[in-house]
Amino acid sequence: MQGSMDDLSRTIDVLEKAVQATPEDHPDLPMWLNNLGSSLRDRYLRQENMEDLSRAIDVQEKAVQATPEHHPNLAKWLNNLGISLGDQYLRQGSLEDLSRAIDVQEKAVQAIPEDHPNLPIWLNNLGNSLRYQYLRQGSMEDLSRAIDVQEKAVQATPEDHPALSVRLNNLGNYLRD
Repeated sequence: MQGSMDDLSRTIDVLEKAVQATPEDHPDLPMWLNNLGSSLRDRYLRQENMEDLSRAIDVQEKAVQATPEHHPNLAKWLNNLGISLGDQYLRQGSLEDLSRAIDVQEKAVQAIPEDHPNLPIWLNNLGNSLRYQYLRQGSMEDLSRAIDVQEKAVQATPEDHPALSVRLNNLGNYLRD
């Protein structure tokens, strides 16, 4: 395990150098920022260091801001930022983080074609965030939206996909709520 943590820390160091060496107007800068943010989030998940998560969010926000509106990877960067904001909500309980997570996850879903293979994943992420908001605030509108989004996630998932059972279970939980 230590070797993999050393590798992850080295990855972060190298990616930080890549970002620093890249001009702000370089077309690949958003990709480098996204990669750095994802690696920082990975380290947060392993070590639970809030500084890593905070830096991941900061870097992922920069990736989104540096990406043109119709860029094919914008939805991916938005989804990654939404996941990190959701992690921060789960750790610290800030409704502002949850609201921001929902906002960027909705933008990610809107920016992706309906036949994209990641659509069910991103719909599932959005559904989870909406359910967290329902559980926190008790709004039936949030729960209804969570159910609608999760139904779309289930419908967009092929019948033989291994994640179908998870998405069906999530939908069942939302309906039970």
